[in-house]
Amino acid sequence: MDNRRSKEDGQRDRTEPQLRYQNVVSAQQQAQQTCKATLHRLVRTEGNPVRGRSGTRRLAERSNKEEAGVMRSISNKRVDLKNVTKDMVNIGDIAHALAYINRFNGHTQYPYSVLAHSMCASVLMPEGKKMEGLLHDAAEAYIGDITTPVKELFPEVCTYEDTLLAVILEEYDINNEANIVNGSYKKSPAMLTVDRRLGNGEHYVLRPECGGTHDSRVAELMETYRHATPEDFLRRYEELL
Repeated sequence: MDNRRSKEDGQRDRTEPQLRYQNVVSAQQQAQQTCKATLHRLVRTEGNPVRGRSGTRRLAERSNKEEAGVMRSISNKRVDLKNVTKDMVNIGDIAHALAYINRFNGHTQYPYSVLAHSMCASVLMPEGKKMEGLLHDAAEAYIGDITTPVKELFPEVCTYEDTLLAVILEEYDINNEANIVNGSYKKSPAMLTVDRRLGNGEHYVLRPECGGTHDSRVAELMETYRHATPEDFLRRYEELL
């Protein structure tokens, strides 16, 4: 009886991962079919891929020069990316967006958010610099996680990101932990060290074929905050005030 139960348990252990994988594949196929159906619906009208019942009106709105470079956050705040001011940014919007933005532009073995990365950074940073760790990627809530190769091609992106981050930090870095010089954020030596350590450790865990360095502490933190939510981020922010 024990041998038969052990054999059945072994079969179940092998079957459950297969079923989970099949469910994932099925969901992906369903999503692909939905996308194809949506694209077909969009292009069927006069061959125009963006025209629908209200497509012409939307195009007219977006062509308005006053609206160029303007986005709406999850809380419906109007954010003019040409000239972001402190009243346009919101810590709740930042927490929400970072939770849904993947590190490495999504080229990872499983979804891993910028929010999780930021939570890890806030733990690894020394006392007096933990808020800088939590908020060091906050600008990505408005411009996305721009990868290093893109920044190397377009250095002006870094300048813009540092200027945007300075606005956010002036509003939410209550203890003035981060360095802001001439309206631009400058990473502290501690932040540079922690960011580099996290990057290497995350590469090893999330994309081992791309290199990286094994770091047991980073791996532990990544697992701890892998499923961190916007609420977790906001609680951490309040702890650090």
